[in-house]
Amino acid sequence: MTLDEFNSFFRISGEIEKELWKKAAFVFDTSSILEIYYYSEQTRQQICTKLFSNLKDRLWLANHTCYEYLKNRESVIRKVYSEKYSGLKKEQINPIDECINVLKTRIQEIKQKTGNEHIHPFIDQNLFDPVYKTIDSLKTEFENFQKEFDKEIKKRGVELKRLEEDDDVYHQSQNALRLLKSMILQESII
Repeated sequence: MTLDEFNSFFRISGEIEKELWKKAAFVFDTSSILEIYYYSEQTRQQICTKLFSNLKDRLWLANHTCYEYLKNRESVIRKVYSEKYSGLKKEQINPIDECINVLKTRIQEIKQKTGNEHIHPFIDQNLFDPVYKTIDSLKTEFENFQKEFDKEIKKRGVELKRLEEDDDVYHQSQNALRLLKSMILQESII
């Protein structure tokens, strides 16, 4: 079934859609809550603030969803680092460093092959000097970049470790759930 075919069963008017956004209860499964940890701290805080404050009286989580969330949240936080950061240097940065080294090696090979002024191919060897300077400058800049990149990765690791202990998603969801519990208690008393 295509998306259009699927959607044809649920066509609603703009007016009904607006009403749903105003009054409908929102039910989240575990993965949708845990997925929030894959966002940056700033984005995560925006999502939590807007989501839980705007839906505070219409948010519903099944008991099993709460259980799965609490059971898996720390492992998901650790998984974010292992999936998104731990291999980043090896997979992305190291190959660039290797390319710079290969570039310099290739230029040196060309220079050696063209350096004998008595036989062909001969190229004026002064032609290579600006290229060497550029490659050396690139190498230096890239080494500086790598140092800063490493610092950023460590910083993200510290942020994620701190998140295990001081979890903004957990705190925001707990506030929303406390409000929901008090509303349920009030309704059951009435």
